[in-house]
Amino acid sequence: MTESDELFTAIGAGNGAKVDALLDGDSALASARNHQGISAVLAALYCRQDDILAALLDRHPPLDLFEAAALGLTDQVGEFLDMGDPIASWSVDGFSPIHLAAFFGRVATVRLLLGRGAPVDRPSRNGMRVTPLHSAVAGRHSGIAELLLAEGADPNARQEGGFVPLHAAAQHGDLPLVQILLDRGGIADLEDDEGRTPADLAEEKGHYDLARLLEGAGG
Repeated sequence: MTESDELFTAIGAGNGAKVDALLDGDSALASARNHQGISAVLAALYCRQDDILAALLDRHPPLDLFEAAALGLTDQVGEFLDMGDPIASWSVDGFSPIHLAAFFGRVATVRLLLGRGAPVDRPSRNGMRVTPLHSAVAGRHSGIAELLLAEGADPNARQEGGFVPLHAAAQHGDLPLVQILLDRGGIADLEDDEGRTPADLAEEKGHYDLARLLEGAGG
Protein backbone atom coordinates (compact mmCIF):
# COMPACT_ATOMS: atom_id res chain seq x y z
CA MET A 1 0.00 0.00 0.00
CA THR A 2 1.39 3.40 -0.95
CA GLU A 3 1.46 6.33 1.45
CA SER A 4 -1.30 7.93 -0.61
CA ASP A 5 -3.44 4.82 -0.17
CA GLU A 6 -2.69 4.87 3.55
CA LEU A 7 -3.77 8.50 3.71
CA PHE A 8 -7.16 7.86 2.13
CA THR A 9 -7.70 4.78 4.28
CA ALA A 10 -6.97 6.87 7.38
CA ILE A 11 -9.30 9.66 6.21
CA GLY A 12 -12.11 7.17 5.69
CA ALA A 13 -11.52 5.65 9.11
CA GLY A 14 -11.30 9.02 10.84
CA ASN A 15 -7.78 8.18 12.03
CA GLY A 16 -6.44 11.68 12.58
CA ALA A 17 -3.27 10.49 14.29
CA LYS A 18 -2.33 8.43 11.24
CA VAL A 19 -3.10 11.34 8.91
CA ASP A 20 -0.91 13.65 11.02
CA ALA A 21 1.93 11.15 10.98
CA LEU A 22 1.75 10.75 7.22
CA LEU A 23 1.61 14.49 6.64
CA ASP A 24 4.48 15.09 9.03
CA GLY A 25 6.51 12.65 6.98
CA ASP A 26 5.53 14.22 3.66
CA SER A 27 3.44 17.39 3.62
CA ALA A 28 2.95 17.01 -0.15
CA LEU A 29 0.51 14.19 0.61
CA ALA A 30 -2.04 16.91 1.41
CA SER A 31 -2.33 17.30 -2.37
CA ALA A 32 -2.83 13.57 -2.98
CA ARG A 33 -5.68 12.16 -5.04
CA ASN A 34 -7.12 8.68 -4.83
CA HIS A 35 -7.55 6.23 -7.71
CA GLN A 36 -10.80 7.94 -8.70
CA GLY A 37 -9.08 11.34 -8.78
CA ILE A 38 -10.80 12.69 -5.65
CA SER A 39 -8.52 14.90 -3.60
CA ALA A 40 -7.70 14.33 0.05
CA VAL A 41 -9.42 17.62 0.86
CA LEU A 42 -12.69 16.55 -0.77
CA ALA A 43 -12.42 13.10 0.79
CA ALA A 44 -12.16 14.67 4.25
CA LEU A 45 -15.15 16.89 3.49
CA TYR A 46 -17.23 13.97 2.26
CA CYS A 47 -16.33 11.96 5.37
CA ARG A 48 -17.14 14.93 7.66
CA GLN A 49 -13.68 14.72 9.20
CA ASP A 50 -13.20 18.33 10.30
CA ASP A 51 -9.97 17.80 12.25
CA ILE A 52 -8.42 15.89 9.37
CA LEU A 53 -9.56 18.57 6.95
CA ALA A 54 -7.88 21.21 9.10
CA ALA A 55 -4.67 19.18 9.18
CA LEU A 56 -4.70 18.92 5.38
CA LEU A 57 -5.38 22.62 4.89
CA ASP A 58 -2.59 23.51 7.34
CA ARG A 59 -0.20 22.10 4.70
CA HIS A 60 -1.59 24.60 2.16
CA PRO A 61 -2.34 22.23 -0.72
CA PRO A 62 -3.23 23.95 -4.00
CA LEU A 63 -7.01 23.94 -4.41
CA ASP A 64 -9.13 23.72 -7.54
CA LEU A 65 -12.53 25.24 -8.28
CA PHE A 66 -14.43 22.28 -6.84
CA GLU A 67 -12.54 22.22 -3.55
CA ALA A 68 -12.91 25.99 -3.21
CA ALA A 69 -16.67 25.71 -3.80
CA ALA A 70 -17.02 22.85 -1.31
CA LEU A 71 -15.03 24.81 1.29
CA GLY A 72 -17.01 28.00 0.74
CA LEU A 73 -13.97 30.03 -0.37
CA THR A 74 -16.14 32.43 -2.31
CA ASP A 75 -13.43 34.90 -3.33
CA GLN A 76 -11.26 32.08 -4.60
CA VAL A 77 -14.18 30.61 -6.55
CA GLY A 78 -14.65 34.01 -8.18
CA GLU A 79 -10.96 34.14 -9.07
CA PHE A 80 -11.14 30.72 -10.72
CA LEU A 81 -14.12 31.84 -12.78
CA ASP A 82 -12.38 35.09 -13.72
CA MET A 83 -9.41 33.06 -14.95
CA GLY A 84 -11.66 31.05 -17.22
CA ASP A 85 -12.62 27.96 -15.26
CA PRO A 86 -16.05 27.00 -16.67
CA ILE A 87 -18.84 27.42 -14.17
CA ALA A 88 -20.63 24.40 -15.64
CA SER A 89 -17.62 22.09 -15.35
CA TRP A 90 -17.69 18.73 -13.58
CA SER A 91 -15.62 17.28 -10.76
CA VAL A 92 -14.16 13.81 -11.27
CA ASP A 93 -17.11 12.35 -9.35
CA GLY A 94 -19.68 14.18 -11.44
CA PHE A 95 -20.67 17.27 -9.45
CA SER A 96 -20.63 20.90 -10.53
CA PRO A 97 -19.36 23.68 -8.25
CA ILE A 98 -22.90 24.67 -7.26
CA HIS A 99 -23.75 21.09 -6.31
CA LEU A 100 -20.82 21.03 -3.90
CA ALA A 101 -21.46 24.48 -2.48
CA ALA A 102 -25.14 23.62 -1.96
CA PHE A 103 -24.44 20.29 -0.28
CA PHE A 104 -21.93 21.75 2.15
CA GLY A 105 -24.06 24.78 3.02
CA ARG A 106 -21.90 27.53 1.50
CA VAL A 107 -24.53 30.25 1.12
CA ALA A 108 -22.25 33.04 -0.13
CA THR A 109 -20.66 30.74 -2.67
CA VAL A 110 -24.04 29.59 -3.95
CA ARG A 111 -25.06 33.24 -4.31
CA LEU A 112 -21.93 33.98 -6.32
CA LEU A 113 -22.39 30.97 -8.58
CA LEU A 114 -26.03 31.79 -9.22
CA GLY A 115 -25.04 35.37 -10.01
CA ARG A 116 -22.48 34.09 -12.49
CA GLY A 117 -25.09 31.97 -14.24
CA ALA A 118 -24.60 28.50 -12.76
CA PRO A 119 -27.24 26.10 -14.12
CA VAL A 120 -29.82 25.74 -11.37
CA ASP A 121 -31.49 22.51 -12.47
CA ARG A 122 -28.77 20.51 -14.21
CA PRO A 123 -28.46 17.00 -12.76
CA SER A 124 -25.12 15.67 -11.62
CA ARG A 125 -23.12 13.68 -14.15
CA ASN A 126 -23.14 10.47 -12.15
CA GLY A 127 -25.57 7.76 -11.14
CA MET A 128 -27.19 9.92 -8.47
CA ARG A 129 -28.58 12.42 -11.00
CA VAL A 130 -29.14 15.03 -8.31
CA THR A 131 -29.85 18.69 -8.98
CA PRO A 132 -28.34 21.40 -6.77
CA LEU A 133 -31.67 21.51 -4.92
CA HIS A 134 -31.39 17.81 -4.10
CA SER A 135 -27.88 18.56 -2.82
CA ALA A 136 -29.09 21.38 -0.59
CA VAL A 137 -31.91 19.25 0.81
CA ALA A 138 -29.57 16.30 1.40
CA GLY A 139 -27.31 18.63 3.36
CA ARG A 140 -30.35 20.07 5.18
CA HIS A 141 -29.62 23.66 4.19
CA SER A 142 -32.99 25.39 4.04
CA GLY A 143 -31.56 28.83 3.21
CA ILE A 144 -29.80 27.49 0.14
CA ALA A 145 -32.92 25.58 -0.89
CA GLU A 146 -34.84 28.85 -0.76
CA LEU A 147 -32.19 30.58 -2.88
CA LEU A 148 -32.30 27.87 -5.53
CA LEU A 149 -36.10 27.79 -5.61
CA ALA A 150 -36.20 31.56 -5.96
CA GLU A 151 -33.96 31.17 -9.02
CA GLY A 152 -36.37 28.72 -10.60
CA ALA A 153 -35.19 25.33 -9.34
CA ASP A 154 -37.79 22.63 -9.91
CA PRO A 155 -39.10 21.45 -6.52
CA ASN A 156 -40.27 18.21 -8.14
CA ALA A 157 -37.11 17.28 -10.03
CA ARG A 158 -36.38 13.56 -9.87
CA GLN A 159 -33.04 12.00 -9.00
CA GLU A 160 -31.94 8.37 -9.01
CA GLY A 161 -34.71 6.12 -7.73
CA GLY A 162 -37.39 8.66 -8.60
CA PHE A 163 -36.78 10.69 -5.45
CA VAL A 164 -37.91 14.31 -5.42
CA PRO A 165 -36.54 16.76 -2.82
CA LEU A 166 -39.60 16.23 -0.61
CA HIS A 167 -38.68 12.57 -0.22
CA ALA A 168 -35.32 13.47 1.34
CA ALA A 169 -36.71 16.26 3.51
CA ALA A 170 -39.45 13.95 4.79
CA GLN A 171 -37.02 11.12 5.44
CA HIS A 172 -34.89 13.50 7.52
CA GLY A 173 -37.92 14.74 9.43
CA ASP A 174 -37.01 18.26 8.37
CA LEU A 175 -40.25 20.21 8.78
CA PRO A 176 -38.84 23.63 7.74
CA LEU A 177 -37.50 22.20 4.48
CA VAL A 178 -40.72 20.31 3.83
CA GLN A 179 -42.68 23.50 4.30
CA ILE A 180 -40.38 25.48 2.00
CA LEU A 181 -40.74 22.86 -0.72
CA LEU A 182 -44.52 22.69 -0.36
CA ASP A 183 -44.79 26.48 -0.45
CA ARG A 184 -42.76 26.54 -3.67
CA GLY A 185 -44.85 23.98 -5.51
CA GLY A 186 -43.58 20.67 -4.20
CA ILE A 187 -46.14 17.92 -4.85
CA ALA A 188 -46.65 15.98 -1.63
CA ASP A 189 -47.90 12.69 -3.06
CA LEU A 190 -45.36 11.99 -5.81
CA GLU A 191 -44.11 8.41 -5.64
CA ASP A 192 -40.54 7.21 -6.04
CA ASP A 193 -39.67 4.24 -8.24
CA GLU A 194 -40.78 1.89 -5.45
CA GLY A 195 -44.16 3.57 -5.08
CA ARG A 196 -43.33 5.43 -1.85
CA THR A 197 -44.53 8.95 -1.17
CA PRO A 198 -42.73 11.46 1.06
CA ALA A 199 -45.31 10.67 3.75
CA ASP A 200 -44.40 6.99 3.52
CA LEU A 201 -40.72 7.77 4.11
CA ALA A 202 -41.52 10.07 7.01
CA GLU A 203 -43.64 7.30 8.54
CA GLU A 204 -40.87 4.73 8.07
CA LYS A 205 -38.45 6.96 10.01
CA GLY A 206 -40.89 7.65 12.82
CA HIS A 207 -41.73 11.23 11.85
CA TYR A 208 -45.43 10.65 12.33
CA ASP A 209 -46.62 14.25 12.64
CA LEU A 210 -44.76 15.17 9.47
CA ALA A 211 -46.26 12.17 7.69
CA ARG A 212 -49.75 13.38 8.61
CA LEU A 213 -48.93 16.88 7.38
CA LEU A 214 -47.74 15.51 4.04
CA GLU A 215 -50.78 13.28 3.70
CA GLY A 216 -52.98 16.33 4.24
CA ALA A 217 -51.03 18.29 1.62
CA GLY A 218 -51.43 15.57 -1.02
CA GLY A 219 -53.86 15.73 -3.87
